[in-house]
This record gives sequence, C-alpha cells and structure tokens, in this order.
Amino acid sequence: MGKSLLFIPDISGFTNFVQTTEAEHSQHVIAELLEVLIASNTQELKLAEIEGDALFFLKKNRFYLKKNCWLR
Repeated sequence: MGKSLLFIPDISGFTNFVQTTEAEHSQHVIAELLEVLIASNTQELKLAEIEGDALFFLKKNRFYLKKNCWLR
C-alpha cells in the first residue's frame, strides 16, 4: 500500500462561538468558513466527511507530505 495523506482541519474556538452567538447567525458563519476551506483545496484532496466544524480530507497513494513539501 502506498503512502497516504489524512488532513483534518477544524475551526478553532468553534464551541465557544456557537455557545455565545445567535444560532441562526453562527450556523451561517460556520457554513461559510467550511465552504472557504473546501474551496481552498488546491491539492485535490478527497473530501470524505464533514463533522461539525471539522473536514476530513484524504489522498491515497499518490502524494504525501514531507518537510512541508508535496512530493510525488
């Protein structure tokens, strides 16, 4: 099996933001932030799952991250 990359970005301060912001407004803001993260996927990672404030991206066999550089 080749090397794979798992990437799980999440929104820092999500719980506090949701608890201290009007529900309708916080849902809209979080959705917008997640859309920006998804649109910023320049490495063609597969979006496997969205869970709350986290995205689960993966790329199998073709790329891996080493010393902050993408290698083939």
